[in-house]
Amino acid sequence: MSKQGFLIIFDESRRNDLIKMYASNKIHIFSEALSINDWKIKEYDIAFLSFNMKTIDYISLVRKGSRVVTSKNKIEFIDILDVNSISIESINKKMDKRIQKYFISSSQGHGDRLTQKTFQDLIEIIKKSRPSIKNKINILLNKRNLVDRQFNNQDKTKIFMQEKDALGTALDIFSGSNNLRKEVLQSWNTDDRNTLKDNSFFDGLKKEYLSEEDTLQHDLFNWPGMVAEHISQKTTFRSGSNRLDVIYANRNALEKTVGVDLIYYNEKYNSFILIQYKLMSKEKGSSFIYRPDKQLDDEIKRMNTFNTKIASCNTIKNHKDMRLSNNGFMLKLTPDRGFKPMGDELIAGMYLTLDYSNYLFGKDGPKGKNGGRLITYDNSPRYLNNSDFIKLLNKGWIGTNNIQSERIKELIKEFYETKRAVIFAHDYGL
Repeated sequence: MSKQGFLIIFDESRRNDLIKMYASNKIHIFSEALSINDWKIKEYDIAFLSFNMKTIDYISLVRKGSRVVTSKNKIEFIDILDVNSISIESINKKMDKRIQKYFISSSQGHGDRLTQKTFQDLIEIIKKSRPSIKNKINILLNKRNLVDRQFNNQDKTKIFMQEKDALGTALDIFSGSNNLRKEVLQSWNTDDRNTLKDNSFFDGLKKEYLSEEDTLQHDLFNWPGMVAEHISQKTTFRSGSNRLDVIYANRNALEKTVGVDLIYYNEKYNSFILIQYKLMSKEKGSSFIYRPDKQLDDEIKRMNTFNTKIASCNTIKNHKDMRLSNNGFMLKLTPDRGFKPMGDELIAGMYLTLDYSNYLFGKDGPKGKNGGRLITYDNSPRYLNNSDFIKLLNKGWIGTNNIQSERIKELIKEFYETKRAVIFAHDYGL
């Protein structure tokens, strides 16, 4: 018999108070340690939460994480929805069996899933009892179903995959941890079953993050002679006194774009880093590889030309100008493993500096069996992983210096006038 969903009773007053605080403050995600059989790590499900075994108080999306103590795993509770304490006795009267036997005690932490029929019956009873939140319940169920969803538009899923990674990277650099990234990326949702009708990944984020487009039109792209033909959204995040603006700008329809780029500006160090994404493919009998082409050659030539213009501006005039590398250009090669809507991880790709890229993609770089240019994890070992890159940029160790940064708007304008999408992240670092 297939199983789905959990009934969890939080039978400790401290935990009850914490959950109520999370729900009242609209905190998106929290975690507890539980031991639940027959549930795979990283698998999502729905949980019904109770404080006293007399009422069902909340519904939540849940995910099983890694082991934290003996026989217990970290369980993440996502998007907690208040159902206003529905009496379990009233629920029992509408079902063919009592549901108390399914309760999992948070203090003991052991239990099992509901049967699929019991889960479905319980969902329908709650919807009928609380019609005002029916749509919110459907959103939770829809997000659970996103895990296995296959989308028809493969070109758009490639763009969404890169946009999602660019946003997640910006959030990690800004916050210095993965907590904000996990919260934001797991808030994503789409109502459509098999297609992506949104213009960008940003359209699926919670509306509370989105600001007015007019702010962008008069802020970043306010150059003489510029025409606002782009699709754009500005998303603002805060951490204490610090603020991060993430701006999506795309001059053309998404279907016509050929990639996505991240431009990150760290105001504390007056430093830019500009990242261009390239997809690695998996050919028959091989691991993920990237084959450079003429488009890449043209893009690197453009980067080198601009870098030459600002290379002389490397004088250190204050402590914040100190860089291990003041070349602000990088490429990120990312394996094309498909768009994972409910995943909150960054793509485990390869960050390549422009200097290293010039070698890798040049005449002396690694070659395949037939002498063609070919990049793999093995033959290009001097790359930065996500963790290395984020730490270095967060602390201002890489990126353009103060004088160079004043000239970067010229490059942003160039990107804006091409057919590529741009994600601009402005970290105010107050």
